[in-house]
Amino acid sequence: MSDRISCGIARDLMPLVIDDACGEESRQAVEAHIAGCAECAKVYEAMKVEIPKPAADEQENAHFTQSMKKTRRKTRWIKILCAVLAMILLVTIGYYAANPGSLFSEYTTVPVSWIHNAHLVRTTDGHALLQFTPDQRYKRYKGNQWTRVDMSDARQLTDMTLRFRYPKLAKLLNITPPEQEDDHYGMYTLANGDIAIDLNEFFIDWIYTDGKMRTARWRTMTDEEAEKLYPSDTEPTDQSRLIYDYIPESEYGGKMEMRITDGTDTIVVYDGSQDIPLCDPELDESFRQHSYPSIGMPYDQYSTV
Repeated sequence: MSDRISCGIARDLMPLVIDDACGEESRQAVEAHIAGCAECAKVYEAMKVEIPKPAADEQENAHFTQSMKKTRRKTRWIKILCAVLAMILLVTIGYYAANPGSLFSEYTTVPVSWIHNAHLVRTTDGHALLQFTPDQRYKRYKGNQWTRVDMSDARQLTDMTLRFRYPKLAKLLNITPPEQEDDHYGMYTLANGDIAIDLNEFFIDWIYTDGKMRTARWRTMTDEEAEKLYPSDTEPTDQSRLIYDYIPESEYGGKMEMRITDGTDTIVVYDGSQDIPLCDPELDESFRQHSYPSIGMPYDQYSTV
């Protein structure tokens, strides 16, 4: 481009030169022109001082600054929330790592189709136990995890309906729940895979004697029984006056029954007519390791065993 441009062209190019938005050839042409044109030189100097930033740019910058402040505030709260959630997660993981059984604290009823050949057996001294063959699903989802509360309907002394339960999470995850320290008390796994449960775990004691099933519990002694055990100058406590004895058949008509239910189907375990076979010798020996009261035993004598 020739350096002999007109004033009009020079003034059109000046803003581009000032903003460094033109080529080197245009810049040299403008500089050559204002070097020889005093009027255009004044215009050029004025432009360098007076070109303002558009108002729209200022508004845009202000909006951007405000947005950045809001973003920083949101980011700060998100970080705080993440830290709190991380802390809760760590505490939760730590708790369940120390107490894995708590994950399996929500139960549902075991279908009776998981329980086979349910029947009563007895020890050599007559104490009755419930024995059955567990289904593979029973072993998988229930395992050895149960406590006394598992038998939620077992409260009647002579007419019992039992309801077994297992953790919902076990079936959902298709895993066997972890064993707990008290899971094996009163429950035995036999060599053939059968499970036997002490009826004392149902808060009762069924005793097979003289070819018939009877049930026993603690009762208050009569005055004559207390006088035989305690000197006349001794006043026994209410607990000391307890004695273990058969429940009179007149209280329940002499008929005893047991069944297992899942709320829909029911298995009859004992209807009062069956003979009760002796249990496995190994089971009998294991059962004898527990201390149970015998008929006619005072509570004071039992509590010191």
